Amino acid sequence: MLEFFFIVGAGFVVGAINGMAGGGSLLSYPVLLATGLSPVSAAITNAVGITPANFFGLITVRKELGKFLREYQQLIYKSVAGSIVGALLLLNLPPRVFEKLVPFLLFGATATLHVKVKAARGKRHLAMESAGITASGLYCGYFGPGQGVMVIAVGPSSLGLCRHPLWRGSPGWHARGLPFRQGSTSSI
Repeated sequence: MLEFFFIVGAGFVVGAINGMAGGGSLLSYPVLLATGLSPVSAAITNAVGITPANFFGLITVRKELGKFLREYQQLIYKSVAGSIVGALLLLNLPPRVFEKLVPFLLFGATATLHVKVKAARGKRHLAMESAGITASGLYCGYFGPGQGVMVIAVGPSSLGLCRHPLWRGSPGWHARGLPFRQGSTSSI
């Protein structure tokens, strides 16, 4: 019974973190591990547990949703394709591979907080951003915690993610302590 209250309490804390800034999965995943779930089961449970919050988040921007979907359609397809590949890898690779990769995946997601914003624009840079969004989708399908930070790090430049009303007030809007300016970019 104590475990139940621990999980419920952690759920409220994670919900508050996600509501304010995002990144709650970085807390909920270790909590699930602490309850005795295997690393792969904890990752799947974590992903399923936070999915409803993502859909409820869309309700708050429903008036802008159609425009957003049209504007970022290609990136959404790439992210979904990456997520599907990541999920297939998670389900088909031996669990010991996942267990060995988790610390590096967490480090990689955290390291994207240090991605520098730069003003470079061009086909090469846009291709890198597109590859970054696809890679963050793969990461999300395979593991998940910290993926939102990765999207903010690789996506805001010419894509205008942080300028879009959908992203205002969302996790990373003031990522790394500076609001993104029109025309600013990030690199991967």
